[in-house]
Amino acid sequence: MQLDSTVYPNTIRAVAGSVILFKNDVVLLCDTLLAPVTIDLLEIPANYWSTQYKLYVVDKSNNASVNNITINAPLGFKINGASSDTININGGNYLIRISSNTDYLGLYSGSGGVSGHIIQDEGVSLPQQPKLNFTGSGVVASDDALNNRTDVFVSGGIISLTNAQMLTLISTNAVIPGQFYLITDANPATAGGVLVQGIEINNLTTVKGSGLFFNADYQGVGNYSGVPGFNTNFGIWFIPVFVFPIVAPGDVCIWNNFHYVNLTGTWYDGANPPSTDPVNWQLLPKTIKNGYIFANDFVKYNVVKNQIIYRADDRNNEVEAYEDGKGRNAFSLFQWGRNEVTYNKVLSQSLMVTVNSFCTFTDNVLSSSSSIEDATPPLQGGVGEYLANQLLGGSKIICHYGNGGSVYANMFNSLGALEFSLLSATFSIAANCVQSSGVLKFSEEISCNVLYNTVSSDSMISGSGVLSGSGDLKLNAVSCRGFISTKGTSGGGGIVACEVNATAVNLDAGITLYSRYVVRPGYSNWVWILDFADISVYSANTLTILPQLNYIGVFFTKNASGGVVQKIIDPPKDHPFILKPATADSYTLQSNLVGVAIPTEIIGNAYTNCFGGQTLTGRTNGNDEAVLEKFGDLIGITQLNIWS
Repeated sequence: MQLDSTVYPNTIRAVAGSVILFKNDVVLLCDTLLAPVTIDLLEIPANYWSTQYKLYVVDKSNNASVNNITINAPLGFKINGASSDTININGGNYLIRISSNTDYLGLYSGSGGVSGHIIQDEGVSLPQQPKLNFTGSGVVASDDALNNRTDVFVSGGIISLTNAQMLTLISTNAVIPGQFYLITDANPATAGGVLVQGIEINNLTTVKGSGLFFNADYQGVGNYSGVPGFNTNFGIWFIPVFVFPIVAPGDVCIWNNFHYVNLTGTWYDGANPPSTDPVNWQLLPKTIKNGYIFANDFVKYNVVKNQIIYRADDRNNEVEAYEDGKGRNAFSLFQWGRNEVTYNKVLSQSLMVTVNSFCTFTDNVLSSSSSIEDATPPLQGGVGEYLANQLLGGSKIICHYGNGGSVYANMFNSLGALEFSLLSATFSIAANCVQSSGVLKFSEEISCNVLYNTVSSDSMISGSGVLSGSGDLKLNAVSCRGFISTKGTSGGGGIVACEVNATAVNLDAGITLYSRYVVRPGYSNWVWILDFADISVYSANTLTILPQLNYIGVFFTKNASGGVVQKIIDPPKDHPFILKPATADSYTLQSNLVGVAIPTEIIGNAYTNCFGGQTLTGRTNGNDEAVLEKFGDLIGITQLNIWS
């Protein structure tokens, strides 16, 4: 069975070379055996072309891959949107029809193809199809009508460029989504630049990416093949105290996160660190063969400012870009690459001035205007720790030359601050909590242990003197608006297990040891001695108590022999207090009637009336005492213990 025949046979021509097309041509059998074939199509009559028009073009010699068949549209006309089309597949055949006044439409037919390629997957040919579809986020296909082509971009590899070139791509909408760009001149300087990925074609100011860095070799595992005569990595450089390190030319130390190689065998010239001692030390550029450790850290990069504004390393440290009024930079002052420096968050306007420290910095949180400022330069052999501190608000830790101890588990809030100066290598500060505007501050402390203090609200533990020897200030609790202020002691001893609540405490010079004392609203057992021989303390029947002693709960007297106490100026306001004569002392406590008493005078109740006077006597086996309390502007006797 066959198809129905036509009335007239089809017009079939065998052609070769340059073909002049006839109006009635239907099938062109192209001879491609010896030479290419060119076919020039006829002009289309505007609005009067036949919808039945068909022209078949066939590679009868099965050699179009060698001698192509080119089909040209007339001047001002197109075929498949272009000025020409090509059959370049052996045995290819092609059907041409009219689609508009100026356009021919070419359709594939048979086993051949037009302007096509055999598509292979890993060398295996795929069935030929009339369409080729590109998928996946790494492939972008776009039409280039001006050049009559389709552009296909497959992202891959890395494009290296400068920040200025990156800005040009952004301003001209030429950023390729998915493409990786390595900005080689990003600030601050890195080992190889900042690697970012295109997301939008334009308008990117801050991007996330990878920063390529060289860290100093704090663990001593670097490659020093580029250092002639290398022997030893001494680690962090320090000022010698007792013994100078034995160093030889070729040895390396670390200073300001850089490597320096020794030139002379001299460790210290007596005045300068390696960065300013070119006679004895030479800076080593940051390369792998100079011992530096390559690091790929997460960064945030501001393209417009050409600045890395955030860096997070694999030790869980996070540092934001900040430079203070002294020109100190948060990135350059942070000790990158040292295993003992972990989990620190130096954010906002914060600094950790710890680049040359031997201390261990772990789990600190610095925020707002906080700072950690460690000893610079560190003492010989210094080892120490800052652990689990939180500094918020305007808080800071400043420990000058105190790198031999530990600051552990402190929390600072609001404007809280911890400042220590010239602490010995044995100091320890642990588990303090300083909140609100609190300050825990000791100046020039020696061998001081400050342990388990709690300071809150507007409180502070302060001091301007020295707790020397094995001095202790520990287990204290300060809350509300109380504070502890000490001038320190000169010998072994300290302040132990004290509690302060809502009352100020000022520990004056000469007091060597306070143990298990408590002061809080309504109660104090802190002790002080009042000297009646001092006219600023006792004169004209008047006892004067210094305002800074308002935390005292028990006042012993000395050098009191038969005097009378009728007035008391500036007594404690927040709790009752006791007057107690020392052994062999005695004085008379005299009250007035409440209706006629004037401010600062003593009054009594029905059980403690001393209107006629009551003598208090100190004995070796028992002291009389009076319990008094401030009532308005008078001082009332609430209890008398007179032993008989």
